[in-house]
Amino acid sequence: MLKQQKAPEVTASPLPTHLAVADRLISIGTLAAGVAHEMNNPLSYVLANLRVCTEIVAGTEGLSPVQVRELRDALADALEGAQRLRSIAQDLRMLSRNDDGQKALIDVRRCVDTAINMSWNEIRHRARLEKSYSEVPLLEANEGKLVQVFLNLLINAAQAIEPGSVSRNLIRVTILAEGKELVIRISDTGGGIPPDIVEKIFEPFFTTKNKDTGTGLGLAICRDIMEKSGGTLSAENREGVGATFIVRLPIVVARPV
Repeated sequence: MLKQQKAPEVTASPLPTHLAVADRLISIGTLAAGVAHEMNNPLSYVLANLRVCTEIVAGTEGLSPVQVRELRDALADALEGAQRLRSIAQDLRMLSRNDDGQKALIDVRRCVDTAINMSWNEIRHRARLEKSYSEVPLLEANEGKLVQVFLNLLINAAQAIEPGSVSRNLIRVTILAEGKELVIRISDTGGGIPPDIVEKIFEPFFTTKNKDTGTGLGLAICRDIMEKSGGTLSAENREGVGATFIVRLPIVVARPV
């Protein structure tokens, strides 16, 4: 009788670097249409108002009080639009820059807000957004990597909610210090995670999305980023009433903002 051999143990290995890079590019590509839409609106009224200013100045040598007021209002709108464009550009630059090994003192609230700005086109048609931020210490971390994690979690939260019922649905983001950890929770009122796949959602290439919207790498890479940062990423299932993803980061620099 043949002796049954013990199956070799299978250990999880870190995600290859090229997969992480590929997923980041996919994430940026997915957002391109939404970001282009967000940039196009302020850019259109920047250009329109600048044309108005040009016509007013060119049409007369002396300006009436009404023209001065119109000019001031148009320039104010143009300035606001330009500032929005600059903010969007800064957010994209933070996400895409290749500084994987660099860390700095950061305010994690700024990272979350950057991710919210970048995912807003996905969120606003599906749910209200509620933020609850406590005063928290600065952390020594890689800002771009954290933005990537929060961006992925926010997009997942939005896509878990069917569009068309904004008033009934909510995405809630909370940030607070708990002991020696900084805890960020992102909750949604979507359909939740089926119990039989809760343990699988962080596995590479596992996805419940169709091939056009999901690669199955997002959550696996997010967990990999968190582990390399000394933190954790976990999920709490509330099937039928939503899910909560929890990021925990060690407080290395206990310095108030």
